[in-house]
Amino acid sequence: MKKIISVLLSAAMLLSFAISASAEPEPAPQIKVVIDGSEMTFGDDIPMSDDFHTLIPVRAIFEKLGAAVRWENDTETVVASTEDKTVTVQVDSMTMVVNDEVVTLDVPARLIGEFTYIPLRAVFEAFDADVQWDEDSQTVTITTLENQAIPNNLPTSISDGDDVLIKVGNTEITKQDFRQYLVRANSQIYNEFIIKNQISDEHELDSKFSWTDENISRAKEIALKDATDAAVLLDLAEQNGVTLSDEDKATIDSYVESIKEYYGSDYENAVKSNGFATEEDFVKALQRSHIAGDMAAKISENPEKYTGGKDVSKYADESTVSAQHVLIAFDYTDENGKDAERTDEEALSLAKTVKKKADGGENFGKLMEKYNDDPGEPEEGYTFGKGEMVPEFEDAAFALKIGEISDPVKTIYGYHIIKRVAGINEILGFIEENTKVEVDNDALAGIPIELAAERPY
Repeated sequence: MKKIISVLLSAAMLLSFAISASAEPEPAPQIKVVIDGSEMTFGDDIPMSDDFHTLIPVRAIFEKLGAAVRWENDTETVVASTEDKTVTVQVDSMTMVVNDEVVTLDVPARLIGEFTYIPLRAVFEAFDADVQWDEDSQTVTITTLENQAIPNNLPTSISDGDDVLIKVGNTEITKQDFRQYLVRANSQIYNEFIIKNQISDEHELDSKFSWTDENISRAKEIALKDATDAAVLLDLAEQNGVTLSDEDKATIDSYVESIKEYYGSDYENAVKSNGFATEEDFVKALQRSHIAGDMAAKISENPEKYTGGKDVSKYADESTVSAQHVLIAFDYTDENGKDAERTDEEALSLAKTVKKKADGGENFGKLMEKYNDDPGEPEEGYTFGKGEMVPEFEDAAFALKIGEISDPVKTIYGYHIIKRVAGINEILGFIEENTKVEVDNDALAGIPIELAAERPY
């Protein structure tokens, strides 16, 4: 349940991309910048670094790329123009405007001394240049579009429109709706790559990651699955009378107001950069997410109603797992409500006792009620993807088949006895196979991948 709700609440992820905390930028004279094979020379406006991001001077770089640059002192804004592009960057803003497209920066533009600096990746966003970072030589290599051997064929946005991509009953996911799923899928691809390759910072990510055909295909698969799940849940919600209460609506309105307060003048840009054309689209997504989450909860409370008691294990996939667990914690709250501790030996001994009871056929839910030191675990357990749990727990859960129970698994929290169960994703797989889901595959194939609203670095 945890995973599916977090997936369906994709619109709410606006809250999660707060401004990154970074060290104060310092001069980085060792960094070289090469544009189309020619190394740049700098005066006082040398590159800067804040440990995670390379910041480069706007005027020097943009002029080198053939743009006319002017400084608007009243608003502390840089405007760079070519024949077909106008780029606007305001000091301390987390966004940059390229023609009419709003681009979210990794870190805000900075005014350092007399010069305005922006993060390296913004050069790519602004002028379709290929930007590469070589860690060993501390060199930024920029290849302009006309000098790229292979043109950049990764569009950064899709056109607005209400063409229906997915239809389940009366529920429709339009081309515009689909943007939010693409943005999040894009971020997931980045994160999977980071976890798999143990990437430590922005420079390493830039030098190793690329949008291969495989990555593009994977992002679309993720977005399509998430959007289809949402459509199925929304259709079921309509059939079962699941709607928003007045309290739900008030909660969403309050949530939107808190987002506005957080972002201030950047609120509209933040909304657009996360795949929503308007605030109305953002609110609609929040409302749909809430309804879908409520419907998912109803399914998990009574799965037999929606599966007819049939085995759904064949719908398990490698990307997510659903599991219940009993945690025997090293630090726990005793029956008197006081903080207490167990030694490793004590925790392991009790975990073995629980495991023996489970193997003997005792109801796992009852064992959770009696022994579990994880107060936040819902009755149906957790649904999660790779990289979301501590590695020992995650590895053990993914290794189980549905219905299997693990031996005690040690983590920093204590010992876990894990049971893999058929979760909401497996149940949805069954429902979707037995539901008429219409997908316009031709329209889907023509949709390019959106650049993620928030990159990991």
